[in-house]
Amino acid sequence: MGANTVTWTVTDDSGNKSTSTHIVTVQENELPTIATLGAITVHSDVGVCTYSSLQLPLPATSDNFGVASVMANPSELSLGLNTVTWTVTDDSGNTQNSIQEVTVVDNEDPIIGTLNAISVNTDVGKCTYDMSQLPPPATSDNCGIASTVASPSVLSLGLNTVTWTVTDDSGNTKSSIQEITVVDNVAPIVSCPSNQTVHPDSGSLYTLPDYFGTSEAKAVDSCTSPLTVLTQSPNPGTQLADGVHTITFSAEDASGNIGSCSFDLTVDSTLGLDNMAEVLNDIKLYPNPTSSIVKIQNLSNIKLSRLIIYDMMGRVINSIDLKQMGEEKEIDLSPFESAVYLFEIHSEQGKLVKSVVKQ
Repeated sequence: MGANTVTWTVTDDSGNKSTSTHIVTVQENELPTIATLGAITVHSDVGVCTYSSLQLPLPATSDNFGVASVMANPSELSLGLNTVTWTVTDDSGNTQNSIQEVTVVDNEDPIIGTLNAISVNTDVGKCTYDMSQLPPPATSDNCGIASTVASPSVLSLGLNTVTWTVTDDSGNTKSSIQEITVVDNVAPIVSCPSNQTVHPDSGSLYTLPDYFGTSEAKAVDSCTSPLTVLTQSPNPGTQLADGVHTITFSAEDASGNIGSCSFDLTVDSTLGLDNMAEVLNDIKLYPNPTSSIVKIQNLSNIKLSRLIIYDMMGRVINSIDLKQMGEEKEIDLSPFESAVYLFEIHSEQGKLVKSVVKQ
């Protein structure tokens, strides 16, 4: 290979000689050979979303003089399908190429932090907690995060085990556990009757009714239903003299939260039974007896507040608001059994009790 000095010598029949020289340069222009590799799949390098081509096995090569190098291009492969060009160069600089398809996949799981146990309060008006309100744990991935999801998405009262799951762009997942305690710190809502005046018989005491029992006082709670710890002060059955009395109601839920309300009850016995009967005389119930509908007629527009229906055992069967009734209101007795019922009609002037026969 390269420049060569060639000496030519001529000799005649008598043995005389003469010489000359010239330079002959030998060049190598034969291309090297390189094999074509089949398509392969590789995993991205640890901590990155690429793959270094230096790690790939080289294709087989040969050359009549010698191989100087075998190189892959590009030297760094990205996620997904890559076309790699292999180039072999011989000692004379002659080159030959082959193509290989290399697919880079991400099989590295994402990283997710573990959050400490916490306590949260129930959402307003509910006995649960929506997890969308909480910030997720810290996450990272060599390629990219697709989502971070909590399960369950809605937590119930008490201790909950929440699984946080992070998913990367390639579908690899990793989970961590967090304990979350949902606490009910909302007191029951207690509704009181409006301030009212009652008129017992002249000179008599007024027997305080059970307002929870008649549904004139009500209590509701998002987590405890029904509420069973109900208090009325003074107690039902207390005898009240003339004057203004504050009646207080309270309800306690299963978590120990207490709600309350109160109203003023004015007892005035100066309006006796005879006067009250005269005032309420215009209130009519008809038809009586009835097989289904009985009508309350109030042509004098007396301010009525409530109708309480009792059976003959003294049990409350129904309680109906009469504040917006106008001159007449229909009461449907069709669901009731055939019997005699007491209609206790409350008004600003007192209460009127009449019996109704359901056929």
